[in-house]
Amino acid sequence: RGSDGRSLGRSDGIERRNKALKLVEDWAAAHGRPFQVSYTVPTSASGLEPSGVAILQNAIANGTRVDVVDIMAFDYYDKVTTDMGTAAINATNGLIAQLHALYPAKTPAQLDAMVGVTLMPGLDDYPKKTENTTVAHAQQVAGYASSHGFNTLSIWAIQRDNGGCPGSTGSNDCSGIVQNTWDFSHVLEPFAGP
Repeated sequence: RGSDGRSLGRSDGIERRNKALKLVEDWAAAHGRPFQVSYTVPTSASGLEPSGVAILQNAIANGTRVDVVDIMAFDYYDKVTTDMGTAAINATNGLIAQLHALYPAKTPAQLDAMVGVTLMPGLDDYPKKTENTTVAHAQQVAGYASSHGFNTLSIWAIQRDNGGCPGSTGSNDCSGIVQNTWDFSHVLEPFAGP
């Protein structure tokens, strides 16, 4: 988010990117090459923010196939979210409802197969330290993702998957919680996608 999120509101850049992706999709199809488009976008605790919806609407308008919408299930900054596992699940359910509105011809299974979830291990950037994704939350989301046939389940980022800095928020190299090294990775390892 922050300065990295500025591109989310630049409609001219979104338009150029979706047109370029459509060209590559057409080329890949003509040459028998696999090509997948995955958008990783911010989310609220109830589904995509308007900027994410606008990206998908533009993709549809340009005939760009979007295979995966991967929500970043953290950094809500809404002053109320504390159960990060339930919030991530609620966000995916909101995303699925939004995808249904955008792609009404797709079946529920096809929509589920478009869903990706990226969790941030431990304390995210929210300075109040109330947005804490625990290993138990990761287990909860992994179970939900597996049972619903989601496409992607990951963490932001693997170098955070250790307990080297208890109490630190948004660190680049540790989770900010007490945990063993690779606890989150081990929870997500069995996830196989659709």
